[in-house]
Order: sequence, then structure tokens, then C-alpha cells
Amino acid sequence: MARTNLSPEEYDELKRFLGYYATHHFKTAALAGSENHPMAKLAALEKTSPKHAMQGLMQTVNDVIEHVSVWTPEKIRDVDTELRKLGIVTIAELQQRYSRDYARIVKRGFIKNTAEYYLLKGVLDGGSLDVDPAEQMQVG
Repeated sequence: MARTNLSPEEYDELKRFLGYYATHHFKTAALAGSENHPMAKLAALEKTSPKHAMQGLMQTVNDVIEHVSVWTPEKIRDVDTELRKLGIVTIAELQQRYSRDYARIVKRGFIKNTAEYYLLKGVLDGGSLDVDPAEQMQVG
């Protein structure tokens, strides 16, 4: 998720995930169908700036991964079951991707772009991944 570009398939996959999450788990769920719903805002941004829409989508999904890090394993499993039934990428899969991207950045030893910066910031600020204290000093 720390990349700056997504294929059309990856974009659609993340958009479907965000659509589900925003409708069922964001505090904005009551806004479904409203122009203030996150998906309506994303659609408006897609019309004016597809690049910013992509960046916003990736950053929002990273924020979701941080947010669900406090959920119990049972809640994640229940939501993942529903996502699987709907043919939407699961939280577990996104967390795996997040973890792989994080490991790749740490191994490389430097941050390439703002997407990677925000991924690392999210890990360090949000505790979405277990980080060894020595590793935290290296990236923090």
C-alpha cells in the first residue's frame, strides 16, 4: 500500500473495501447516499483529479488498517467472513500487504515517497503492527 500507483484492478479492490467499511463501520455510515459519505467524496475527486483520488484512497485504507488494529481477532474474523461473501478483499489480506510493505521499507533503510512515509507514520503512531523496539528506533 506504500506505492504511489495502483492498477485499475487494485484501485477497484480498495474502493470496494472502502465502500463496505465506510458504509458499515465508519461513524459516517449514517451518511450513506449523502454527498458527505466518503464514497461520494471519492467519486467527486475522481472526476476532478484521479491522481488525488488514488492517493486519498490509499491513505484512507491505511487509516482503516490502523483503526481496525484495536479490534479483537474475533471481530476481524467476522468482518472478513462478510467481506469474503461479498467478494471484497479482507482486512487480514490488507494487513498482510501493509506488513510486507513495512518490512520492505525497513530492509531498504530509507523512505522513497510520501506514501511510504505515511505508512511508517501509521505503524509507529497507531500500533497497527507489532514493531520490535530496536526496529522502532531505526525507523522512528
